[in-house]
Amino acid sequence: MSKALEYFIKKAQADGVVAGAIGLGGTGGTSLLSSAFISLPIGVPKLIISTVASGQTEPYVGTSDLILFPSVVDICGIDSVSRVVLSNTGAALAGMVIGRLEKFQDSCSKGKKSTVGITMFGVTTPCVHAVKEGLQKQGFETLIFHAIGVGGKALESLVREGYIQGVLDITTTEVADYVVGGVMACDSSRFDIITEKKIPLVLNVGALDMVNFGPKDTIPSNFQ
Repeated sequence: MSKALEYFIKKAQADGVVAGAIGLGGTGGTSLLSSAFISLPIGVPKLIISTVASGQTEPYVGTSDLILFPSVVDICGIDSVSRVVLSNTGAALAGMVIGRLEKFQDSCSKGKKSTVGITMFGVTTPCVHAVKEGLQKQGFETLIFHAIGVGGKALESLVREGYIQGVLDITTTEVADYVVGGVMACDSSRFDIITEKKIPLVLNVGALDMVNFGPKDTIPSNFQ
């Protein structure tokens, strides 16, 4: 069902008839809907009213801009609480759709800037700010990604979709976490899509001298 929905949504998007997507569900419904909804490009409004919206949402959201809206009560008919929640989410999606359509009309008359993706962490912030300022003066748009595992994945997702034309990977600390088992790790495919797309890339060793763990009792003994 999820694959069929994804096929339908992608075809409708290609035909130019999708302004946004909304759904509701529990654990199963959220899983089914989310995998299809996140196939829509960044910027297309996508929202799910879900009973799991306040839990661990990364498996549903990934690196997309999908919004999970807490249902508060379980999804079993209309009551005084669900009526308010459903009304608010419907209004939220309508507002996003209207705003996107107005923004699209406005952007059609403007030239598109080349976009550079930049990774950042606390210790590399001064460097990133300086680089960002210099690039913006030269007419580039910059997108900054927090290098905490999902940040690198989000950057690569936008490279894959063609939003980013160059990368300044100033902060590669996710690799250090991957090597030694930190909690903000990338995966083995880090850098792959950037090199496959053959877009300009500058790699730096920013924050490679540190690894991230949780509470003290989770730190491996060889690091204590």
